[in-house]
Amino acid sequence: MTVNTNANSATMHPVATAINAMRVELQNTFLERRPAIEAMALAILTRQHAFLFGPPGTAKSALCRDFASRFTGATYFEQILSKTRPDQAVLGPYDLPALKEG
Repeated sequence: MTVNTNANSATMHPVATAINAMRVELQNTFLERRPAIEAMALAILTRQHAFLFGPPGTAKSALCRDFASRFTGATYFEQILSKTRPDQAVLGPYDLPALKEG
C-alpha cells in the first residue's frame, strides 16, 4: 500500500486520511515493521485477516495490540502457535460434512 503524496488530505476520503495517519504513527513507533503495518492496513480495508509470522520478541504482538486498540469496538485475541498445539485450537473444529462435499 502506498500513500498518495500528490493528493492533499482535503481531497482524500476521511477513512483514507485516518488510515494513512495511523500507518505513519505506527511506522514511527514500530521501526522496521512497515510490511506488517501495510499488510494489517490492507487487511482491515478489505475485511480480511492478517497473519504475522516471525521469531519471538520482534514486536509482532505489540504491533497487533496497538493496531487493534485504535478501532472502537474491535475485539482482539491471539494464539501462540507451537508444534504441539492442535490445528483445531486455531482453526476451529473440522466440519466433516463439508470435507466430504469437497
